Amino acid sequence: MKFSNEQRLMRGITLAELLVATTVAALLALAVAAILNISLKYWKTIDAKAEVQLNAMLGIEAMKNEMNSSNIGSFTVNAASFPKAVGFQSAFYNNQFYKNADGAPSWQTYVVYYLAANSTDLVRREIYSSGPIAPLTPAALTAYCTGAGNVKAMDVTAFNATLGANYIELYLKTQLDYGGKENSTNITTRVYPRN
Repeated sequence: MKFSNEQRLMRGITLAELLVATTVAALLALAVAAILNISLKYWKTIDAKAEVQLNAMLGIEAMKNEMNSSNIGSFTVNAASFPKAVGFQSAFYNNQFYKNADGAPSWQTYVVYYLAANSTDLVRREIYSSGPIAPLTPAALTAYCTGAGNVKAMDVTAFNATLGANYIELYLKTQLDYGGKENSTNITTRVYPRN
């Protein structure tokens, strides 16, 4: 029996056709969901990598900017395992650079960067002194690593500072685990203080 076009349109959908169409639609929806899930995981991994790199760069840049205007003779490094710390004199206080009568920097503050034990935060602490200040002793440096200060980098797993003849070498490693995958960044740089 042949159906005319009008009869075909009026005939409706059989149960078998409905089941086939539903199955195909469900398979397509599952495929789209799987693709979206993979894409989301990929972008979250990329985001975690970018966050780790940004943390490391911000921490290193904050230290470099301040260390550039210091004096290599004013640096103190904690050689012990923890807290990992570096301290130096600064002529900046309240965003102002102080000079002596002869034009030389007038050291106003101690600046300490440290990574305490059981912490993943690189902390900056500033300690003001009203008179002329001498470089920190190693004991005074570690005494200032108390948890007080501002966080300059997060997810830090390693920090080290090494003094050279006219430079200080900084090493910073940041790491973030996401989805069972380790994302890490290592940055090493040398700073040559100007004063």
